Amino acid sequence: MKIKIPRPNSVNFWLFSGLVISFLLEILVQMAIVSDNTITKIVQYILLLSPVFLCFIQFFINKLKLKYKYRYEYELKNGLFLSSVFLISTLWFSHETGKFTSNSILEVIQILLPFIITFTVINSMNLENIHSFMKISLLIVSLGLFYNEWDKLIILSNYTKISLLNSYSPFENNIFPQFAAPLGVYFIYNKHKSPYMAILSLVINFLIFKRVLLLMLLLLFCIKSFKFDNIFYKLGRLTYSFWIIWFLTVSLTYYMYLPENSLYFEHLLNIDFAKFTMARIYRFWYVIEQGFTPYGLGSAAEFLRAKNLSYIGIDFELDFIRIMFEIGPIAVATYILVMLRICKQNLYAVVAVNFYFLNFLMANGMFQYWSITLLLITIAFINTSSKEIDDSDCT
Repeated sequence: MKIKIPRPNSVNFWLFSGLVISFLLEILVQMAIVSDNTITKIVQYILLLSPVFLCFIQFFINKLKLKYKYRYEYELKNGLFLSSVFLISTLWFSHETGKFTSNSILEVIQILLPFIITFTVINSMNLENIHSFMKISLLIVSLGLFYNEWDKLIILSNYTKISLLNSYSPFENNIFPQFAAPLGVYFIYNKHKSPYMAILSLVINFLIFKRVLLLMLLLLFCIKSFKFDNIFYKLGRLTYSFWIIWFLTVSLTYYMYLPENSLYFEHLLNIDFAKFTMARIYRFWYVIEQGFTPYGLGSAAEFLRAKNLSYIGIDFELDFIRIMFEIGPIAVATYILVMLRICKQNLYAVVAVNFYFLNFLMANGMFQYWSITLLLITIAFINTSSKEIDDSDCT
């Protein structure tokens, strides 16, 4: 396995190193090996954003002097537009209620940051360097999973307990899916270059066993294996039909989940919403039944954390439902539109993003900036590599 890194002492080298070390530190924090405190977060942001800032200075100079046109400008503008809509919606709700939380700014940054990092990576690192970073990231996740679950992994009988029908795996956890799933999307797309890494990513995701994300990877594997992404390379205006479908789906689901409507739709559809959402809906119901009025992005989540009710959970999850409740339908519609637009009608990317939408509707992940960053890098890699034929051996 070849790992190709940028030339030492270059800005690109420090960007590559900052990404790897920051990613490793994030994994260690998630595993509770490193304390999740203010100092750790500052170190993470310094490691990650310092080289990004230096690259942006160079980008600005080149743009100013040479009128240089950068890749991913369209996507970055969409990311800026999206974060602006989230910020304006937050300020509106905050003004209406006379309340404000600093979590709103933090979550707007978490929406924008993946676009900034991806823009920097795509314009500073070549495809081989990006491929190497993704390899290192997958190895870190694999080692982290083994370290965290080794006592279960060494028991052979545990593997026989994995059940697709009952949606159960002894190795299921909430730490690694946010990292393993987008890496799986990347390596399945590049399975011809790195077949062993593609197999490893599938194995890791199968062990972690997050239903929606695993189904996504299996479907993407079929798309690549049968070359459907080449046959249906551009989806055309069909891409935007997904925008309408998803916005209507989120709006209808939100309406059905409201406490005053939920019993009627549970009887109508013969579905127990509590079981269907794995009890996440209780947090939504609790916030409404307490008479809470949202005052911007992150406000409902802050309210739940302040209550610290272990029997319903302290994280809101159900990201699309939370966004609809906290800052309204315009923000939801904008998020769906922007994520579909950056796919540039590519079948593989559109399928991946649609499954992420499903995960946002059923669980969370929208504000896990490393997860979204890895996904955006993958989509950018797909769009870039389709224009630049890379004949180098990345295996």
